[in-house]
Amino acid sequence: MALILIAFLLIGYKSTAAPADTMKLIRVQILHGSKPLALTEKKTIGGLWGGHVVIQMDSTVYGFSFSSKKIHAVVHHRKSAGIYEVETLNEWDQAHATGKITTIEIPLTPAQYNTLIQEYQTYAQQSPHDYAFFGMRCAASCYWLLGSIGIENECSRPKSIRKAFYPKALRLKLEKLAKEKNYKVTVQQGRKSRKWEGDEGF
Repeated sequence: MALILIAFLLIGYKSTAAPADTMKLIRVQILHGSKPLALTEKKTIGGLWGGHVVIQMDSTVYGFSFSSKKIHAVVHHRKSAGIYEVETLNEWDQAHATGKITTIEIPLTPAQYNTLIQEYQTYAQQSPHDYAFFGMRCAASCYWLLGSIGIENECSRPKSIRKAFYPKALRLKLEKLAKEKNYKVTVQQGRKSRKWEGDEGF
């Protein structure tokens, strides 16, 4: 009787799991922070603690950024600078062809994929939050959205900010998840004229 019950449970589990051929793949692309080693190179926001995070969905790349050169220290509700950017994969690849980028491939169910793309398309019209140093930025936004579809633990915006305060913190979390779930991780090495976060143990 016990064996029959186990068999029914296994059948029920398989029937609720999404077939592998219906899964949709997204790629979280994390541009490492860096600092110049050559005089011809420019400084970037955040230096080694900076970088950028986007999510590639098919041939489109979504990411959270700011609309002006001035980054708020704390959240401004009336003068929000936060914007959700949408660019083609070709534009992203060309802009960061020589940057150090860690890419984590994550399979989603169709329901998860549709929810995520709808959220991005909605937020591209009107960001739900400001971009601030002590607030939501690219890494925290990515963690928050992945939590909304069950890839990471769903949590509030303040908790997302604490858990993914900058790109390296998010990268380490996703690399750990990738190891547990056997997700594919690839690293594009950056140009030698810059020191990149992650090189030589940083």
